[in-house]
Amino acid sequence: MTTTTRGTRTRIQEVALELFAARGYDQTSLREIADRLGVTKAALYYHFKTKEEILASTLEDYLAEVHELIEWGREQPRTAESRHLVLSRYFGLVGKRLTAMRFMQQDQKGVQHSEIGARFRTAMGEVNLLLTPEGGGPVERMRALSAIVTLHVGVLLEQQDVTLEDARAAALKVAEELLAANEQA
Repeated sequence: MTTTTRGTRTRIQEVALELFAARGYDQTSLREIADRLGVTKAALYYHFKTKEEILASTLEDYLAEVHELIEWGREQPRTAESRHLVLSRYFGLVGKRLTAMRFMQQDQKGVQHSEIGARFRTAMGEVNLLLTPEGGGPVERMRALSAIVTLHVGVLLEQQDVTLEDARAAALKVAEELLAANEQA
């Protein structure tokens, strides 16, 4: 795939997710996506035949990045520093995939009941284990899970007169505090 084609596909994914998050997946048509991009529907079909393909490709890309993080995290020593590095790297992925994160927050019902939603839950369970101290019990696992969820929902603060930058910074601070509490337990 050429750089131009990859860039075009990425732009289509971003615009589609913006529309899905704003209007709802079911209420968004391929025509609206093409119009927002300033291209014909035929040009859009060159890259994606259906909006289902657009959504699946976007979430697959995100999931692949999460799996790369998981593999990296498994190779790290089970230390507090490694857990904070995993959290920091995951924070970077969330930032890179903000549009996907917004969509998943807005259309939780649709994602939750999909096959890819199940795969995301499994991956998040693996990230949770990477963030939980060895031998950690339910309280430590809950703190680690809460750290992940905090990074996910941090984008929602932006809708409450908080800048995206401040919302993300607050989410990271709270997530780090949750992990730090595990180290003190």
